[in-house]
Amino acid sequence: YIKDFMLARSYKGEFNDPERIKKSFPEFLPKYEMQNIMCVDKLKVALKFLEKNRYGSRNKTILLFFLAYGMERRKLCALKWKNIHFDSRRLEMNKKEYPIPDHLMEMLISMKTQGTSGEYVFCNSDGEALGEGAINTILSSIARADVKDGFYSQLTPANIRRCLAKFLLEHDYPLQKILYLMDIEGYKLSSYISREDIE
Repeated sequence: YIKDFMLARSYKGEFNDPERIKKSFPEFLPKYEMQNIMCVDKLKVALKFLEKNRYGSRNKTILLFFLAYGMERRKLCALKWKNIHFDSRRLEMNKKEYPIPDHLMEMLISMKTQGTSGEYVFCNSDGEALGEGAINTILSSIARADVKDGFYSQLTPANIRRCLAKFLLEHDYPLQKILYLMDIEGYKLSSYISREDIE
């Protein structure tokens, strides 16, 4: 019934006006407009906030990984020390290699020399890999950095991933390299970059 209703209204052009749809269905609008979270000054505040809390180096490094590679949580949780090649300053995952930015490399060296136990880069005190829920908790804690600014509550892996893809494209990074760096399947590209962004 609902599908038939939507199709009938669509044929009459009643859904062609975005402003009218916003007024007619306000409950379907996002609660906030997503900001461009690739703002260096605000990201520095978030990194400083993480660094001065418990497990600061680890948590700061987690955010740096998201910002550098747009990595998905499950891949970050599965990251092992054997994936990090300190001599060549490279990250190897799923038969792909990526250069490691200098600051991120410094953080990894620091974590390694502090004697992080276990085979996983991001682990708990027992050496077990952090779960995706723990990653969410770490990132959501950043919202306390400045409760007046909704920016920090938007630092989620999915938002960072979307904004990073657009940021790289806007800075003339080739589309093929974005797909490689962020490990995006071609058919999922529209989830990150619209046709208008590409044109």
